Amino acid sequence: MNAADVTVRQVWWFATAAATATGLWLIAFGRNWAMWGVAVILLVAPHLIGAPEPDVFTGPVPTEIGALFAARAFGVGLAAWVLVGSFAGYFWQREGERANG
Repeated sequence: MNAADVTVRQVWWFATAAATATGLWLIAFGRNWAMWGVAVILLVAPHLIGAPEPDVFTGPVPTEIGALFAARAFGVGLAAWVLVGSFAGYFWQREGERANG
């Protein structure tokens, strides 16, 4: 698949990493709401801007196959998280009953 220029992508990635580090530092050590507000903006901004994209999307795989893969990956991920949540709830309840009774 084609990608945007590597230099532009690297700049975006380093800026995102720096903004994230700064935002997390402000959350951890900020002393007022203004600092926390700036932290949230720093954490969200790179994702709102988005990574650089190529002018034209091309690749060896037809878009229908890519869409089918994405849908199946989403479905499998959803099923896995439902199972993990169900097992966690079951064992958490079971452990609570054992501790109280």
